[in-house]
Amino acid sequence: MREAQRVLRPGGCLAISTYTVDMSLRHGDCSEKLTRVFRECWDKILEYSHNRLKYVLDDYKEIFEALPFPDKKRVTDIYDQIPMTVEGVVGYMESASPYQTFKEKDPKAATSLLQETEKRGGHLSEVTQQILTF
Repeated sequence: MREAQRVLRPGGCLAISTYTVDMSLRHGDCSEKLTRVFRECWDKILEYSHNRLKYVLDDYKEIFEALPFPDKKRVTDIYDQIPMTVEGVVGYMESASPYQTFKEKDPKAATSLLQETEKRGGHLSEVTQQILTF
């Protein structure tokens, strides 16, 4: 932050963007159920999170509070819509570091969790290749 303070002009704007694991999926009339299925999977995966992930899980609130700018503003209602298939969402989850830790500790359970999630999600959206908004 020292470098940001040094180069930011008076009245300037510093925008910080990040990701979240608080996702929702949209697909016809099964959006709520799809979101629930994938959040249940995330909840299990996140049990294997490294303590550094606490900032992400807390929406970076601690870091925001520590920013040395008096007129800071937190904007949390900007959503990025990413079209993905059920398989793509499962692949995204598989790439997460907590999942990799889970897989190292219990490969069978980790693989089974994703397979079951993909099956449940595909069943809800009827066709697994259909595009979901993630």
